[in-house]
Amino acid sequence: MAGRSIRNAPIFINRQVTTDLLWFADSLASWDSIHMLSARAWDSSHADFIIYCDAALTGGLAFWSPHHWRAFVPDKPEAAPGAEHIFWFEALAVVSGLQWASQLTPPPTRLAIFTDSLNTVQLFDSMACLPAFHDLLLFACRLCLTHHIDLHVFHISGSHNVVADAFSRHLLQVVDCYAPALDVRFFTPPRVTLGASPC
Repeated sequence: MAGRSIRNAPIFINRQVTTDLLWFADSLASWDSIHMLSARAWDSSHADFIIYCDAALTGGLAFWSPHHWRAFVPDKPEAAPGAEHIFWFEALAVVSGLQWASQLTPPPTRLAIFTDSLNTVQLFDSMACLPAFHDLLLFACRLCLTHHIDLHVFHISGSHNVVADAFSRHLLQVVDCYAPALDVRFFTPPRVTLGASPC
């Protein structure tokens, strides 16, 4: 509805709007409740789980958990149509970390994910995106709501995101200097990135 200049003009229901409304209706029916008053402002010091992530066009993407002393790296996935740039891969790294955290038992209540991409922080702060990021953002929303995760994405400078940055660039010797004996595992990014439905 952004950018509209005529106040009472109707909104045309195209295929994308229909998909979004059906996604919302289906999601609403499947959730046990919606806690409208449970959200509170909090900073990273109040998180019960922290993940650091990064992406690089020359290497790939990665995320790691200091608590588990474990890192995850995939083969570089193909970008969604119209999203062949670093911003999309940075967002994918955040969603990949969120998906992994949602599978923990129990999943975290307050999840802080750090990225050195200000565009990605803005994406998750505003919950507004370009069409190429649409399914990725819906997928993240469903994970948070289904597993009752309060997600905050925070900015971290690249100079303080050394381990994730080194993994994304395949600089394993740098990783060994800053996080020796780190448990490294391979993972498959969320299937929504392959064109599957975010529902």
